[in-house]
Amino acid sequence: MIPFAPPRPALALALACAAGCGTLGSLPWGYDPYPESPFRSLERVAVAPFLLQRVEDPVAREKARAFAQVFASELAKFRGLRVVRPDTVQARMHREGVVLDSAASALRLARLLQVDAILVGEVTDFRDYLPKRVGLAVQLYPVKAFWRGAAGDPRVLERHGKPFGYEEDPGGATPIIEIERVVDAHFGEVREETQRFGGVHDPERPLDDLGQEAYTHVTELYLQFVSNRLIREVFEVERLRQRAESRARSSRGKP
Repeated sequence: MIPFAPPRPALALALACAAGCGTLGSLPWGYDPYPESPFRSLERVAVAPFLLQRVEDPVAREKARAFAQVFASELAKFRGLRVVRPDTVQARMHREGVVLDSAASALRLARLLQVDAILVGEVTDFRDYLPKRVGLAVQLYPVKAFWRGAAGDPRVLERHGKPFGYEEDPGGATPIIEIERVVDAHFGEVREETQRFGGVHDPERPLDDLGQEAYTHVTELYLQFVSNRLIREVFEVERLRQRAESRARSSRGKP
């Protein structure tokens, strides 16, 4: 297993080889942990409560339940996005009687919430003892399909199918981005990147007495790091998609 790995050899996106390889490259000290969102057509995004069926231990399950809230809090820090939090989504699900069990139900919920897109996730691995390990699969569903090129074409998007599989109807719901990652603090690369994240996010925290190492020891801080990393990877996938779209336009002689 590599530190930031898909749980199987397949990449998350055929288009996004660099991002699909499970790394954003070496991040320098002082990097911007909250860059501007590259999604030009998505401003209001809902984060649904994460599915936990694969987390069997009851103690770990209770801690994993907070993952979606931590993820939403991180997402809200990125410029250019407004986030509808999981507790708000959950309340609307109860009020409307929506069961989140398919791509179609996710889109229905997104329309009820009047958002541009909904992010659904499934916690695929959760080791709360040291060294911590977290697995998460996320899919981003736009309410309106704003691009149907390589990454948006279900024939090109590799289908790990988590949390939800794909509709058989060609006009059915298809995520524009789908990523599945396992982030394991057993690896030195993960610990080093976690310290860099702690250094820019909490620079006054000392390096000794846990200090910035708290980001690999304290569950909530580790989830914050994993969330931030996955969000930045989603953004990188979208940037790669936009570059591919721009190249395709240029090859057709369009501005």
